[in-house]
Amino acid sequence: MTRPRASLGPLIALAFTLVGCGADTPPTETAALRGEGDVVVEPGDRAGASRVDLARGETPARAEQDDEAVTPLLTLTRLENVTAEDGHGTERPQATAIAFDLDARRFPPRASDPVLHVGQLALHRYTHPRIGVLRFVLAEDALPPDGTAVFAQYGEDAATRVELGVISRDAIGAAQ
Repeated sequence: MTRPRASLGPLIALAFTLVGCGADTPPTETAALRGEGDVVVEPGDRAGASRVDLARGETPARAEQDDEAVTPLLTLTRLENVTAEDGHGTERPQATAIAFDLDARRFPPRASDPVLHVGQLALHRYTHPRIGVLRFVLAEDALPPDGTAVFAQYGEDAATRVELGVISRDAIGAAQ
């Protein structure tokens, strides 16, 4: 009985796939090309630029804008007549509340949701009032004193903790 002969087709396809995916790039160089998260940044990349733009030597308008300077990591704003959390898992209508607006780029989607910690209080409910913003709302009467630490993290995973600063009533923006 003769054994069937193995075809080289799948092996050739695998070799082309590996070469096309950068298998010939040393691991240290591949790691150096990675930016934050899973976004790969290659030498010469510019935000908002396509390969055609780069070939023509053009710089797209949105690449000139520094998004990091435009969106602060945390903004506090007073809101009127909204539903807000009390920091202990309950939501209720409030005459005034404090919105904690976070730069959503620092909190990409994961299996667990981000939780905002304001001192001993934990806020679990958030909305997206506009693109790029995560908003947590705390009842104003539950707001801890000035100097209380504020941080966000995914669930109980302390490795994802992002320090956001401290409470300052002077920094709270006007009602919206």
